[in-house]
Amino acid sequence: MKKNILALLAFIFCLSGFSQKYFEGVVEYDITFQSSNPALNVDGLKEIFGIKMKFYHKDGSYMREYFNDKGNPIRKFSYVTSTNRLYITDVLKADTIYYSDASEKLFDNYQIINGPTDTVLDCICPSNVITYRYYEKLLGDTLDMKAEYFFCHQLPVNPDYYKNYFLWYDIIKKQKSVAIKFSEETVSFFKMTYTATKIEHTKLTKEIFEFDKKAVLVHHSLME
Repeated sequence: MKKNILALLAFIFCLSGFSQKYFEGVVEYDITFQSSNPALNVDGLKEIFGIKMKFYHKDGSYMREYFNDKGNPIRKFSYVTSTNRLYITDVLKADTIYYSDASEKLFDNYQIINGPTDTVLDCICPSNVITYRYYEKLLGDTLDMKAEYFFCHQLPVNPDYYKNYFLWYDIIKKQKSVAIKFSEETVSFFKMTYTATKIEHTKLTKEIFEFDKKAVLVHHSLME
């Protein structure tokens, strides 16, 4: 079950300043849930995924930091441009870091279409809707996935950083900016919606994307 949650987090996590050209800073989000499966209650989802998230971005590298209802961090999910890897760290097991290669082809087919427009924090945001299917070995079933990202063009990013990042490059090259509202749905199971509540332009140190050198790195292919 733990491995399944890690795989799902990595899957749905496929996202994503003081430089005058590209955004550097922190975006804070509230997370809400909708369950479409009687076996999954919202309180349980909140406990697993948290209710708030901070998104840190600098020079293409980014980190999602998740917090529970007490304001305590529970998990970090990072992408580091220098390694082109995705990393997951669980606070309860901080001595182990799970990683996968961002270039790994996770499925053969996906569709990206233009979606509706929404306004978040006074930013008019066009959207893209992504749908795809993949076989989850741990569940022994094929899952239908749907994600919708609303991009704020006032927070530009350089898409070239993601040229070797499967799927995400095809999304980010269209909008070239940070998504300040997005939903990620495992159809017939549950849907998570992230809505930005605060945007802060600030200088970040590269150390924010570094890990404890004593931690054990464990390769975790999403296709295993």
